[in-house]
Amino acid sequence: MKLLTYALPALLCLLAACGPDKVAISYKGSFCDKHTVKIDDTLLLKSVKDTLYPSHTLFAGKHTLTIDGGKPETFEISDSCILNIAHEEFVIFPIKYSTEKNYDYLVTGMTNVIQIDSFVVGRCEAFEELGKGLKKTKLDGWPEGIDRNQMRLELEKTDSNKLVIAKQWDFSIDEKIPVSINTLLEKGFTNFTTYKLKVAPAKAFLLYAQSSSMYTAKPFADLPD
Repeated sequence: MKLLTYALPALLCLLAACGPDKVAISYKGSFCDKHTVKIDDTLLLKSVKDTLYPSHTLFAGKHTLTIDGGKPETFEISDSCILNIAHEEFVIFPIKYSTEKNYDYLVTGMTNVIQIDSFVVGRCEAFEELGKGLKKTKLDGWPEGIDRNQMRLELEKTDSNKLVIAKQWDFSIDEKIPVSINTLLEKGFTNFTTYKLKVAPAKAFLLYAQSSSMYTAKPFADLPD
């Protein structure tokens, strides 16, 4: 009997370790004040005071989302993500950290600009780099023949109809952008430049870009046809 007494807890721990992973989802809390939002018809999402995008933990795998008792929508998660229940656009953008003031080269992806409302937003140098290739009908300014699916963009704007936005950022949606970061330099090196990715609602990124020295926003109407 003693063998069973000790073996059973060990077996339960083994089964728990082999179970599905838990991942965190973030969602727009204010949307839940006006709508009834349920996951798997049991978990009711609610707003949280002083938090624009609360988070909740779910098991990795398939789940269902129901809003106001409507038709359930199936989604699948494997890592932390934003559950876009409010059909928003989000922007994933790089933040530069450098000891070199004049180091402006971006290594996070292909140069591009994006449209947010009536503005076109991009890195300050992007408009000059894209030049005449930048048009209202072609915001990326890329030459023909480049497979866009194989390249990452400097600025990634998600579709408002995309429900699950998988994590690919360093700073989460409710996390403030740190003024500085700590890092260890290899012996003999004195300069350091790196980029961290931040995710934000598109409208919030527009406000950030308008006050940032790294980005700029120009009227969409000013672009050539």
